[in-house]
Amino acid sequence: DKVFYDYDKIKKAMQYGAVDTLILSEKLKKDTAKELKKMAENIGSKIEIVSTETTEGEQFYNLGGMGALLRFKV
Repeated sequence: DKVFYDYDKIKKAMQYGAVDTLILSEKLKKDTAKELKKMAENIGSKIEIVSTETTEGEQFYNLGGMGALLRFKV
């Protein structure tokens, strides 16, 4: 309920100021990462970058390479 992995849902949650922590894969497209980082900075979210040098990091990238931990349900 308080975690999103989908770009559109993450963007919507950003508009509500609901994202506490934005998690991005280092292999995510630069323009997408830049857009989401800027939105996160504007609402005071923490930003975490995940390396793909680990198995878990590679799995995260394969799931879409982005995630958001929410402050509250959207």
